[in-house]
Amino acid sequence: MRVSRTTLLGLVIVALLFLQGSSCGRSGEPVGAAAPEESDSSPLRDRQYDAGSDSVWSAVLASYADLDMPIETVSPPEGRVRSQLILFPKNLSVREYLQCGSSGMLGDWIHQPNFKADYSLSTLVSAPEEGGMLVKSRATYMGQLGSNRIGCVSTGKLEQRFFKALEVRLNMEARNSDTG
Repeated sequence: MRVSRTTLLGLVIVALLFLQGSSCGRSGEPVGAAAPEESDSSPLRDRQYDAGSDSVWSAVLASYADLDMPIETVSPPEGRVRSQLILFPKNLSVREYLQCGSSGMLGDWIHQPNFKADYSLSTLVSAPEEGGMLVKSRATYMGQLGSNRIGCVSTGKLEQRFFKALEVRLNMEARNSDTG
């Protein structure tokens, strides 16, 4: 059986792309890579509301818009909403929103003119047995200085802004709140 050069070259390229994708961890992802999953190290923050499912879903989606966070995924059956990865705006204080590595590293990195950070917000909506609607949210960040990448953890500020926008939209405060 004879294989053409074009077919062989195509197979080699596919194999290389597969190997590159399977061997790259977070450190190999470029800014703008796929948004992080719910297993990331930033804590999930949650609030419970005495409101119906439709009201909460509408308020969650409107709150993303209020925060200028374009939505990448909406799945009501799974209770998931996730924003696109967004480049952290220069007009906000990075220190208020994220922590990257050790404090010495953070100070060195975030004050560099070419420091960048991506972020996304993931939200889970569910109906607990005790009634109402439970909303959990997590911001995930990744910092970059040149080709060096570092995982960052949320301080909770973005999640707080999200829940504040949600409560304005619902015209009610949460029944409970976490410590974050």
